[in-house]
Amino acid sequence: MLTGPAAKTRVVRDLRRTILYWIFAAACVVRTLANPVRSQNFSRLGTEMIKRIALISTSIVLGCIATIGPVLTSLYIANKDVQRRDREDIQEFADKAIMRADLVTYQAFAALSDLDREPGGPCAPANLERAARVIYNYRYVQDAGAYANGQYLCSPLLGDVRTKDLTLPPPDYRTNDGYLVWFQQKSPLSDVRKDLQIGRNGHYVAMDPASYVDLIGPLYQPESLAIGT
Repeated sequence: MLTGPAAKTRVVRDLRRTILYWIFAAACVVRTLANPVRSQNFSRLGTEMIKRIALISTSIVLGCIATIGPVLTSLYIANKDVQRRDREDIQEFADKAIMRADLVTYQAFAALSDLDREPGGPCAPANLERAARVIYNYRYVQDAGAYANGQYLCSPLLGDVRTKDLTLPPPDYRTNDGYLVWFQQKSPLSDVRKDLQIGRNGHYVAMDPASYVDLIGPLYQPESLAIGT
């Protein structure tokens, strides 16, 4: 490490070198600005660089749009298609559920109509035979028989129960055209099962309430409304 006069000489030399460097740099700038051709070259170079940067940026943006645009469009179309198919499936299920409910109700009313056709006493052999055919012919009818004065009288499954005092409570609902409805009537045939029972003119039919709400698959075709199918 230098000390004394030698150090001072070096400091002065470095300072002089720095001053000369800045003077040279300033002279170059002045000369460049004073020279129109070189100034134009720098200006042209700057303009070309700006154009090049703008072109590259535009290419990047267009590339992103070209890549992301189709993907977003595909996602939008796929989402709309899923929603449309969901709506169609729900509508199809609702239509089939309505058809099932109409079919079950129709069979109940048709079965009661068949029971009314047989003359004679409600528990006569001919009437019990007719009731047995009704149970067999109508898929959703579980039992069919006769009642009177709040008592079960007979059915093909119960037999003749007029002496057993099987009580039938008042109906839960009565229609204007004379149909009586028990929504959750405990079946005399089971300790746990509750049936939907519909009665009229002393005859009743018992149906499983689950018949109205059974799951309907996509390949389900409603049965024909004809008797015996």
